[in-house]
Amino acid sequence: MARRLNLSTMPFEILEFVCSFLPQQDLLNVILVSSEFKDVATRYLYMEPEFASTYRFAQFTFTVVNHRRLALYVQVFDISKFFNAREENGELAIMAGWREFKYRHHEMYTVHRPFTYRQPTYKSLEEQKAMGLPFSAQHRTHPAPSPLLSSFHQCRDVPIGAILHVLHACKRIKRLNISRLQLASDYIIRSAAVQRPALKHIKNPDPFICVPEQSKATTTFVSDAPKSWRFTHQDLIPVYADDIIKLICRLPELEILTARHSKWLNLRRVRTLLKDAQREGTDRKGRLVKGLLSVDLRHSGMWRGLAWSIKGRREIVEKLANEMEETHEQTIS
Repeated sequence: MARRLNLSTMPFEILEFVCSFLPQQDLLNVILVSSEFKDVATRYLYMEPEFASTYRFAQFTFTVVNHRRLALYVQVFDISKFFNAREENGELAIMAGWREFKYRHHEMYTVHRPFTYRQPTYKSLEEQKAMGLPFSAQHRTHPAPSPLLSSFHQCRDVPIGAILHVLHACKRIKRLNISRLQLASDYIIRSAAVQRPALKHIKNPDPFICVPEQSKATTTFVSDAPKSWRFTHQDLIPVYADDIIKLICRLPELEILTARHSKWLNLRRVRTLLKDAQREGTDRKGRLVKGLLSVDLRHSGMWRGLAWSIKGRREIVEKLANEMEETHEQTIS
């Protein structure tokens, strides 16, 4: 009699092939119910993460900063999609954002479910199916927005520090999409200020995927601090959009950059990006990389119709940006 195949004996390549077709929610469900699928599903889950809100993005940021192995799985990073979350009536969906995540340990900002609510728990999908319940691994809800942060409910901004965290941790990003990115001001907390006992335990009760904490972030931003501490100007170092450009240029495997409708982009930042980003043929640890090949900067900048605000190959956009700079210098002289 032929031996029956099961997940524990199935070749790793087949598990990979199956996971490559699963959407993010199914990958997360598989991780929670199948130990055989866990490793390969985790890799595909982080390969191209999706975020329903800035709250989920903040969870992801915390996870990749504290678990560098997961950060190295990320190849496609797209934060343009949660700007399009809409209700049925067409209005922006109101969900908890990164500020609720920042204050997640403070009861004053936490919105609790009614005490009659019970989170369903099932040992296996077989038990759930036998009970005639919907065939899903778990019932998940998005955290509710805090009434104390109601003035930010329509905001889709992201702190600069969170973007810097991700770009520093996820060194294998090949495609980056930061379209419609709205930046919230942020500051680095100097090391002396971080030594305060209340800032030493920045932990997450519900990370993007449940794994034990292994390491701590080397840089702490005000957006990371679990409370609105009153820092003096000596405690803080401001960070700017220029710092985002610098870290994008350091991504060794970046090939495609999309930054549409980015009002914070200007000629100087675009020229720096196109000049300093990795180029095709750059030797990296004994192998050649493709480098940044193309960019999409349409509708970016503070004015419409800018020469560099197009979609095209890197060399073409770089040439247009340089010509625009030369024209500007001639006009001044």
